[in-house]
Amino acid sequence: MDFNITWTAGTSSKSIIIFIKCPQETITAGLPDCGPNKYGAIMNLCWVCGSWARESVVLGPSSCPVGGMIFRQEALPLQGGCYVDEVKNIGAPQNAGNCSFVTYQTMYVGPTEATVNACPYSNTQTITVNQTTRTVTTTVQGPIGAYATTSCQF
Repeated sequence: MDFNITWTAGTSSKSIIIFIKCPQETITAGLPDCGPNKYGAIMNLCWVCGSWARESVVLGPSSCPVGGMIFRQEALPLQGGCYVDEVKNIGAPQNAGNCSFVTYQTMYVGPTEATVNACPYSNTQTITVNQTTRTVTTTVQGPIGAYATTSCQF
């Protein structure tokens, strides 16, 4: 990501280009959650220490009843370089039927609060409910092989 910064002193103008190399995203699975009031999992999305992040989430094709989405639009500093993401649907998994809940997440990461939009990362988040095995499986697929999955029984 390039930033072109121009400033003026008196009658002369100077310009520099600052290049920010986007760090690789790492995704690890945290605790799965199988109800009774919500289901999915905690996922840890990591980049580099000292970064800032914000997210945008859009509902994808979902056959589960949609109970609600919670996400943070404001920029916040990453503790230890990681964003703890709650990938969950509201409701009881045993009432959802065999279904899937898909969201498309864009994480924006930058070295400062002012440059938080410097590096966008597109992630697909999927929660699958299987009534036969009474299992909830949560998967996050990110760019360049970033991937994590976890499951629990209800």
